[in-house]
Amino acid sequence: IAGLRPGRLVPLGLLSGAGWLAGYAGMWASKWVLAAIWLGRQRVVDDVRDTIEFRLDGESPYSEQ
Repeated sequence: IAGLRPGRLVPLGLLSGAGWLAGYAGMWASKWVLAAIWLGRQRVVDDVRDTIEFRLDGESPYSEQ
């Protein structure tokens, strides 16, 4: 990057990566918080559990037998 000393690129890259990760994690978490507020905590917990079961076993109460 023009105007930066080579020794500053690595810390800048690490800081940028940490900022991106924090933003991504914040958006991921906020979708669950908003869903829990809107739909109710228990419904969100049930949906997450069903999704985990489906990903692990391939079966869901919503899939055709």
